[in-house]
Amino acid sequence: TSFRFTDDATRLGQSLYRVALGTPIAEGVNVHAGYVLVRTNPAGGAATTEHRPWQQIAYPIIQGERAQLLGRSRLEQRW
Repeated sequence: TSFRFTDDATRLGQSLYRVALGTPIAEGVNVHAGYVLVRTNPAGGAATTEHRPWQQIAYPIIQGERAQLLGRSRLEQRW
């Protein structure tokens, strides 16, 4: 679940509810597929609800002994 506030941070402008299933495909590499429900409530406009399937791959970029940097590529379909 994510919440995004408007530019002036006076109210909630968007809510995202995300679920997914994932699996490792190689050492440190995971793929996920999921669904997100996006509710947008713009100031002065009509509220909308979107249903978006998505897919992603997460992978290590740099791995050290105490820290690592991960990358993520995501495709999301909107309608």
